[in-house]
Amino acid sequence: MSEKILNDCCRNGYYVDIVDRKGGLDYIYYEAAGVRISTTLNSTLEITTNAVNELDARLELFKKAKVRKLEDYNKVAEQKLSRYVIFID
Repeated sequence: MSEKILNDCCRNGYYVDIVDRKGGLDYIYYEAAGVRISTTLNSTLEITTNAVNELDARLELFKKAKVRKLEDYNKVAEQKLSRYVIFID
């Protein structure tokens, strides 16, 4: 995985999850930055389920705001949304 992309996501305040079935040792220092690291099947399923639920919720918010992009939504929303990124290693 590109460390630069991961670092940029963390630095820009994105909500980041990492799926690393090898044990997560390569990414342990990202936990302090609020990154959730999945190393088991159950936690991976939880991450993907949460992502789908978040997508559904955001689509409803976008429909109500009559926008198609996160940037456009954040221009009109009282509560801004951050990007949600899942890295699979």
